[in-house]
Amino acid sequence: MLVDHHAHWLPESVLELLSRRSAPPRTWRENGRWVFQAAIRPRALDRAAFDLDHRAGQLAALGIDKQVLSWSPLWNLDALPTESAMAVARAFNDATAERSADGR
Repeated sequence: MLVDHHAHWLPESVLELLSRRSAPPRTWRENGRWVFQAAIRPRALDRAAFDLDHRAGQLAALGIDKQVLSWSPLWNLDALPTESAMAVARAFNDATAERSADGR
């Protein structure tokens, strides 16, 4: 069994929370795509960054069976006020637990 032990993802619930912000870290929709700005330069997100079903198909094509989902420190969560950071962390953890429970 092959396992990707370094898989960062941004659940839709986290993207939605960050879309309410006007300063980094923040997200928004542009031309039908999520754009993420952790600090200085915004970047359009590939679908695999937030869509685990899509990502699973990509991994399967590479022969990878499982992935360990994690938060990236590069996403600048520590720049948020404590209450906001806790809400984002909770949304990430809840989404990760939900996806883990359904076996995907």
